[in-house]
Amino acid sequence: MLSLFSKPKYHLRSLAETVISVLKRVFGDENQSRSDRLRNKETKLKNNCYDIYLYAKHLSI
Repeated sequence: MLSLFSKPKYHLRSLAETVISVLKRVFGDENQSRSDRLRNKETKLKNNCYDIYLYAKHLSI
């Protein structure tokens, strides 16, 4: 089992979990939409807003 463990891939998992945590903290942890189509759109919009949020944050530094 130890030979199958990939430390670089595991590190990517922690980065993904960090992004999800920031998304939930900044934009809320619930989608307001009821249908799957609109729920997916809302999630994509939050992801785009997160990209803009990061860009603006780096510009201010």
